[in-house]
Amino acid sequence: MAKLILDKQLPSVKEKIIMDFLFYYISFEFSETKTKFDYEVNLLTNKNIENMMTMQDAIYEYGEATGFYEGKKEGKKEGKENEVYGLITKLGFSDQQIVEYANVSVTFIKKIRAKIKSGKLVYS
Repeated sequence: MAKLILDKQLPSVKEKIIMDFLFYYISFEFSETKTKFDYEVNLLTNKNIENMMTMQDAIYEYGEATGFYEGKKEGKKEGKENEVYGLITKLGFSDQQIVEYANVSVTFIKKIRAKIKSGKLVYS
């Protein structure tokens, strides 16, 4: 199927969408089949076999290039800020209670408390 897609000489955007479908939505029962699929796609796309990239490598590389991982880190940090904010403002937890419950450092909690006090951090 990948060979047919590449042979069609589709616009790169369409080709990418279809190839993404193959990589992300089609699962293989055996890891050996997945490895062979990765190998064959690399051959079709004229990649050097010694420097062959697995789909996991390609996904990671794409995530790095698009800033996905950075955004994910920011999202986790914001989620923790929101959690700590709620523990402080809605439940009145002490720093030690928050450390035990939310698994964050006292330094992180103090930064959140300072942001709340200054009005720079407000969640609904």
